[in-house]
Amino acid sequence: NVILLETFIPGWKGDAYGKCLRIEVIGHIRPEAHFDSLDALVVQMHQDTEQAMALLAQHKPKISNTGC
Repeated sequence: NVILLETFIPGWKGDAYGKCLRIEVIGHIRPEAHFDSLDALVVQMHQDTEQAMALLAQHKPKISNTGC
């Protein structure tokens, strides 16, 4: 099975569109939500990023370029 998802990788500067990436899921931050404004979305994205970085600091995932 192929699972398609959108992910944000803080600090990464590259183009992954159309490429195969291996993503390790280490936690769940929140369910899908709808926002009343762009400003509310941006605030939530910053909060999500802070939570994600805290999870990553605890987990220390391996990073490699072995592909899929």
